[in-house]
Amino acid sequence: MKNLTTYRITVLLLFFLLCIPFIQSTTKDWQLGPVQTFVFDLSTEQVDQLFRYQNENDYLAKIMTQPRPIASFSDEWKERPEQGHFVYAKIHRNEVTLHYTPAIPFQVFLISEYGRLTLQVIDVEGNLRHDATVRIKNYQLVEKDKPYKDYNDTPVPYDKLSQTYHVEESSRNRNRILTVELDGFTAFLKLYKNIPYRYSSSGGWGNSIPSFYSYLVTDKNKYKPGETVRFKSYALSGSRNPMHEPLNVWLSETYSQGNIISKIKPNHPGNYTGEIELTDSLDITLDKNYYIQLKDKKGKIVASTWFRYEEYELFDNKLQVKLQSPIQYHPENNVLEIHAIDANGLTLPDAHAETCITARNIKSVYEDCYILPDTILRESLQLDNEGPTQLPVPAYWFGKANLEYQIEITVSTPDHQPLSNTLPITFYYSHNEIKATLEGNQVKFELLKKGKPEACDAWIHFDYDKSTRKKSDYPIQNPLNSSGKDIQYIFWISIFLKAFPPIHW
Repeated sequence: MKNLTTYRITVLLLFFLLCIPFIQSTTKDWQLGPVQTFVFDLSTEQVDQLFRYQNENDYLAKIMTQPRPIASFSDEWKERPEQGHFVYAKIHRNEVTLHYTPAIPFQVFLISEYGRLTLQVIDVEGNLRHDATVRIKNYQLVEKDKPYKDYNDTPVPYDKLSQTYHVEESSRNRNRILTVELDGFTAFLKLYKNIPYRYSSSGGWGNSIPSFYSYLVTDKNKYKPGETVRFKSYALSGSRNPMHEPLNVWLSETYSQGNIISKIKPNHPGNYTGEIELTDSLDITLDKNYYIQLKDKKGKIVASTWFRYEEYELFDNKLQVKLQSPIQYHPENNVLEIHAIDANGLTLPDAHAETCITARNIKSVYEDCYILPDTILRESLQLDNEGPTQLPVPAYWFGKANLEYQIEITVSTPDHQPLSNTLPITFYYSHNEIKATLEGNQVKFELLKKGKPEACDAWIHFDYDKSTRKKSDYPIQNPLNSSGKDIQYIFWISIFLKAFPPIHW
């Protein structure tokens, strides 16, 4: 009997051990199951309520207990409608996430403009639509964790001239809702406005509305005693309208203190200009920075800037010398332009220039007796105080010859800083050349006579093979291929065009 019992226990143990793999293979772990997404649809009224909540999950969690899903998918919703408001409920393991996803049958393009909201609406066929209803909704939060209530509703009209929906818009509300209704469907879009912070004179950054939008600039960043500070400003009020009222000009060593120098009126709305002569009566000290401030009648700072007041010497003056053309052809005259400027780019006053033009290399002569002095011109010039000074260089100075000449300019500044420059120039009494240029996929050869295209007869042959010589239309144009052979072929064209006698000059 004991042996029989032992036998039965052994058989049961063997059966249990054999069944364990089968049990494990048929048991599913819910944590390893696929991600499933269920789709719920929303009405326009429900979406409007959804956008009123600061946290949309609070509202979605409430309405998800009401309807049944209209669809479900694991990877992609393949039969998604072209329009509608949907909520995706994604289930993964023991977590459920809700997400609002609309299908909008048109596109809304926002155009970046200062002080206004501008947009265009384009349907699925690419047509610019002018029959949409566009509105901006501003919501106000009543209580924490409660929905927003309507604050105001701003329509955005359509402008036929610009073919855009636009409205002047200066709201400081960062988060608003844009609704666009077209062909019976309303799209809800979140508008986020980036509002820069303003620095307060009392210290710290604030988010209050600026009193003014403005800039103030001077003609230089540092001045010497006796010089005149010239400034200009453009100022808008806090509502971004150009200012009309007169402003007081303050000069101070610190930002918060100073003295009134003058009062200025706008030349045009928002446009102010003025001057401050730096005399001893201002009681200012060398080697210090000073503020220029424009203040309104209430003492508020509309615009400000600063400059350096010191006795300085400019050693970074510059001499700018330009020629009308680096190559001069007879009988055209050349023009030399001389301009001495300081470190701020302003013309140096009372500057003198010594100009010397000399012949360098005579290449060819076209008359039996040719005489040209080494120094063609030496002249002292009083430079213009208002801008560049021009000096004509006539062609008859060089006679009937091809040569190179050189212009040397030395300028003496009021602070006795020497400035100099040298320019080489080529002069042609007679000159012909063949110029090769690329036009698309073709190379073009043409004869230039004194730098200008000249009609002529032309012959051409390839790779020194005289049997290929033929007369060609002028100018010569030939297709350009990418092979190395064609590059060599073009090279020989240019040489033999120069060599053959049918081109005369």
